[in-house]
Amino acid sequence: MEIDAPVIVACKGWVMGGSFQRALLCDIRIAAEDTRFRLPEVTHGVIPTPAGSPSLPDVRAGPGERSGPHGRVMGAAEAFGHGWSGRVVPAEELDATVRTIAEEIAPGRR
Repeated sequence: MEIDAPVIVACKGWVMGGSFQRALLCDIRIAAEDTRFRLPEVTHGVIPTPAGSPSLPDVRAGPGERSGPHGRVMGAAEAFGHGWSGRVVPAEELDATVRTIAEEIAPGRR
């Protein structure tokens, strides 16, 4: 499926497993400071589903991290450092930040 506009995701709380992989498919990922990212499948020897894991090499993750997180919990700042989040904001500013970005991209559209 192709979408002719950027897809923005607001990450908050736990973004893990399939949610993490789906977030990687989005064009713009904004995380609240208290967000936690994890791919728990890998701790059980399970390869993450093909939906999001192929996106890992496309984000600006370093060579050692391109295979994805290693099952441990990562905070928003670390995820940002790996390129899995484009911006980290205070939790109370998350929705307003995402809305501002959306309005800058497509002013006047609803």
